[in-house]
Amino acid sequence: MPASTSNLIPALLLPWFAWRMYRRFHRNVGRQPLHSGRLISGIVIFGLISVPLLAVTWPVPRLLAGFGGGLVLGGLLALVGLHLTVFATNAGGPHFYTPNTYIGVGLSLLLAGRVLYRIGVLYFSDAAVTASSAAFMQSPLTLLMIGLTAGYYLAYNTGVLIRSRR
Repeated sequence: MPASTSNLIPALLLPWFAWRMYRRFHRNVGRQPLHSGRLISGIVIFGLISVPLLAVTWPVPRLLAGFGGGLVLGGLLALVGLHLTVFATNAGGPHFYTPNTYIGVGLSLLLAGRVLYRIGVLYFSDAAVTASSAAFMQSPLTLLMIGLTAGYYLAYNTGVLIRSRR
């Protein structure tokens, strides 16, 4: 396979993606210190991702169904996650929470699997076929995974903030 820009981009993104997945897994396992700034930044980041994606998918019903459905399912999953989260405080010290490991790791694996699949398809497909298929980059399933992750963290971080203020 000749080295071209379209072949190098997935190869360069793979180490970054692996590092981000490691950080995500590390954040989803075990007791976490409750940092409001971190939770608020997560809400802002996922909000900034979601609003433009909603605007782009709005005119295309199947894409809107994928992303919007993911947001709704992610929000419902966050309610389950909040119910399973254990909150703890030290006397006069910092607050902690322990998110449900299975939900966090499961969401991360779903999103990682879908992104790796898409990178693999881009990397191993013929460039002419990829360029001729406009629908290739508009997958409702990919948008469902992104929406599921965004909806979960928007609702979960908001719920953790609300519960921590009680």
